[in-house]
Amino acid sequence: MAINHSQRTPSYTLIILGLVLWWPLLSAAQDNWSELTAEEKTILKPLADQWDNLPPAKKQRLRKGARRWQNMPPEQRARAQDRFKRWRTLPPEQRDKIRDRYQRFRQLPKEQQYELRDRYKSFRKLPREKRRKLRERWQTMNPDERRAAKEKWRRHRRNNERKHDGFNRGRADTQNRRRRQDSGQRSRRHAPSSGRRDTR
Repeated sequence: MAINHSQRTPSYTLIILGLVLWWPLLSAAQDNWSELTAEEKTILKPLADQWDNLPPAKKQRLRKGARRWQNMPPEQRARAQDRFKRWRTLPPEQRDKIRDRYQRFRQLPKEQQYELRDRYKSFRKLPREKRRKLRERWQTMNPDERRAAKEKWRRHRRNNERKHDGFNRGRADTQNRRRRQDSGQRSRRHAPSSGRRDTR
């Protein structure tokens, strides 16, 4: 009696599909406080009382954060603790405003996110006094002035990119010209002579 494998395949497919679809729910159900590692419990101790009632997605995020914390060098941990202390001293309205701003940032297209990160990095490189003056100036600007300032920064950035691209392109052109010249000289050296000598 021959076994028809084509009839068994759909049942295996259904089992695998079921495991794939239900696995996140099954693993989330196992995120009880008692099942966390000792390191995770130490890091997440302030949440011990409410842990089992947290949504599975939040538990996953917190556990991921705890793993990142474990891998941080001591100086990075100190900076993170300092930021967290400052965060806790903020009034609730300001925290809500920051959360809202972060959510809007996450919804931006990736290219715009990169642009904002670049702008922030450039700002952080400025001397402290210049940053303070720029902040004060920004606070006094109306929306139209802010839009104009952003556009000016974008133009400046594009010009810098073009200059950089032009420099690289010019360098590549020079290298290609040199290669052609070198290969032309080599081919002239190795070209067969016509056999006639100039008798002038």
